[in-house]
Amino acid sequence: MKREQEIADAFRVDEAVEAIKARDCTTAKEILQDVAAGAPMQYENMIEVEGAIFIKCWDLDAFLHYLNYQAEHGDPSLDIHWSPGAYPRAYYYLGYLAVQDSDFDSAIEYLNKGLLLEPEHPKLRLEKAQALIGKHEFQAALATLLPITSTTSLVTEADLAAVLRCRAFILIEMGDLNTARGLLHASLRLAPDNDMARDELAYIDNQEKV
Repeated sequence: MKREQEIADAFRVDEAVEAIKARDCTTAKEILQDVAAGAPMQYENMIEVEGAIFIKCWDLDAFLHYLNYQAEHGDPSLDIHWSPGAYPRAYYYLGYLAVQDSDFDSAIEYLNKGLLLEPEHPKLRLEKAQALIGKHEFQAALATLLPITSTTSLVTEADLAAVLRCRAFILIEMGDLNTARGLLHASLRLAPDNDMARDELAYIDNQEKV
């Protein structure tokens, strides 16, 4: 019954995301808070049912990445299926909405609850870093991102590139332009068409000319 309930709650999170896209943040927050209220104290993002493994990826791209990663680094014979996850994602979007409202303390509280459920999820860590940046707690923001150093079954190349860009932005704010440049170049090797990274590199070049 627990799995069926989470699948139903995952669809409600999808409804909240659509409400966010429609700029109906009040409705989105109400849905997300209701879903989050049902989050379990202990959470597993992978369950086994009659020999089949169900992985609670946030979206199809994440699930396909998980399959490819397992094929290369794990056991390709496993019978793996996608099971929609709800509760960490609900906390993520609650944190996101709080960041948009500049309510950084509430955002951190929501995102910490999400990280208790999925400690390694890059999107939760990235959004928490954004909240900490909003509070100008740059060292804490860096510390939040430091555990993500490579691709894993849960971390895509796009996720890792986003982490590298965020770390670079923080270091620019802290005045460490040289290290930031290296991180931005590393991010471009993963996401070569990213304009944000190129803009930040141009900013560093201009700063060094001053």
